[in-house]
Amino acid sequence: MLPTNEAVGKVPTDETYAFVKRYATAILDTKKEQGLVNLIRDWDDFTGMLAINKERDLIVELYRNVKENLATSLSNFEENISKSDEDVVLTALCQEYERRVAQKRKTRAGKDLESSIEFIFNYFDIQTGGKPKHFTAGLEIDNWVETKNGWYIGVTLKRTLRERWKQTYTTDDKIYVQHKISKIIWVISDDSDLSEQKISQLVSYRHIFFIPDNSRVLRNLCSHPNIGKYLFPITELVTQVQQLIETC
Repeated sequence: MLPTNEAVGKVPTDETYAFVKRYATAILDTKKEQGLVNLIRDWDDFTGMLAINKERDLIVELYRNVKENLATSLSNFEENISKSDEDVVLTALCQEYERRVAQKRKTRAGKDLESSIEFIFNYFDIQTGGKPKHFTAGLEIDNWVETKNGWYIGVTLKRTLRERWKQTYTTDDKIYVQHKISKIIWVISDDSDLSEQKISQLVSYRHIFFIPDNSRVLRNLCSHPNIGKYLFPITELVTQVQQLIETC
């Protein structure tokens, strides 16, 4: 196997889940719902940090091994290979490694974050359905929960709202009825781009928000006459979902 292929193959995909799951279990065992204050953010930070550290170890090992063997390999050529040529080979190696690892990193990042919600719900005995296949492609939903009345609560977890909200949003109420979607829950770990305008648009079509307990948006808009009732601190996520399962 080529050295770069071997190194990329060792890059973690979901191996960090085991560690962060133990951490999350300890937090929830101790603090229950109050542990959600920082848990999703910590989950995201830990999985990313552990994976990045492993990636760094792999590229250092790859670079060192190739550099040590490069002189021997190049000595087979009749022409002299300059130090500059060696540098080109090594930097090309690093570039290719980073290009391929970046692809895995992007896929892993979304999965890591989504897995936190599934873990939290399952910890509190809320059965989830995983990535929905029966919903319309026009609604990007990460997970779902079925209510006692046979309807569905879609769940999407994002660091920030940004432009992604347009992929989990439709003004066609028939789509919600067709797919029996009662509510769509947003769990946002960073409210830096969560505007009153975006919230107003979304809550008009069955969306509700769970944001950090210390959120400035929650503080400023929780008493808003039109949208305040659709905004909740993240520590109320489990309680509110349990109520929706019973009533929707």
